[in-house]
Amino acid sequence: MIAGYLTVPAYAAFHRWLGREEQLKPMWDAWAAGDRKAAAASVPTPWWTRCSCTAARSSAGSRSAATPPTA
Repeated sequence: MIAGYLTVPAYAAFHRWLGREEQLKPMWDAWAAGDRKAAAASVPTPWWTRCSCTAARSSAGSRSAATPPTA
């Protein structure tokens, strides 16, 4: 599913700006060729685990990212 987001031109440009082109290029190439399965398989797992959304979830403790904060 993340491959669909990372291939949106604005997101792709942002990740290029962040210096992630080398890691994400195989996914972008597979997506451009129409091979969605290969694109999904090409998302680098070590990169994904360091993604800010994962960090945000882990900093929330046991609370789900979708759970609103308590007062």
